[in-house]
Amino acid sequence: MDWLTFFRVAGYVAIFLGVICTVGVDIIKTKQEKKREELASSSLNELKDDVKKANKALEPFSDIALKLYPSLDQKNALEKLRQRLDIIDQEISNSKGLINDLNKEKNTIKTFEALVKVTFTGKWLGMPYPQSLESPACTPYLFWVDNSTKRPTIEFCSTKIKFETINASEAVFANTLSVQPGSMPLGSLIYVLGQYDEMVVSFPLIWRKRLIDSSINIKDIKITFLINGSEWGKFNEEKLIVVDLKEPLNKAKNDEFIVPEIAFYGNIASTIRSASNKQ
Repeated sequence: MDWLTFFRVAGYVAIFLGVICTVGVDIIKTKQEKKREELASSSLNELKDDVKKANKALEPFSDIALKLYPSLDQKNALEKLRQRLDIIDQEISNSKGLINDLNKEKNTIKTFEALVKVTFTGKWLGMPYPQSLESPACTPYLFWVDNSTKRPTIEFCSTKIKFETINASEAVFANTLSVQPGSMPLGSLIYVLGQYDEMVVSFPLIWRKRLIDSSINIKDIKITFLINGSEWGKFNEEKLIVVDLKEPLNKAKNDEFIVPEIAFYGNIASTIRSASNKQ
């Protein structure tokens, strides 16, 4: 083969390869464009589905908006409804602070009272207690003690002493006791009562020398607690409790009276609320 023929054949081959490459590129471009069209079509279909779902979800709001604003078209009615909802949302946000203030006010202890009834029996010659007595000082007969965090002791007191005679050997100490202004827990939130783990109930026996036996039997103790004038809980103890007064009787001076004390331990607030729920 001479050189002229060689170059002629090479030229034909180059032209043939060029044609093949051009056709290949066109085929690739066609496939890419088809793929893009398919993706675009798929995205468009998804978008249409999303629009349909959005319109479906919007239907109730459109109905409400058109009922509230019948003179407006759907777009303007929906905008009016949005503005109205924004105002309502703002009012709700503002009211949350008011609700918190009201809850705080509701749960602040302003008054704390105890309606106490202690039924007891014993042996005595003549009543060792007064039917009623009034003193100038407010004397505490009920205590709540916090032995854990050492909060101040809560003292329920009264200037009046009242007893009810049932028979010659049985009586009831019946009094309304209250926490005095400025004392714990007045001004505090109710939750602080959950820290108290001891309650002491007492009553005075003025004429101790009339006792024949140094033991007093507590038949039952019933206490209703009031916070801010409303019943908050009840404490009921109906198990017989024997209180030995020998030591205080021996220690008491001639002009002193003795005070039997009955102590209860545990979370006092929980005990009271639990007993109340059983009523």
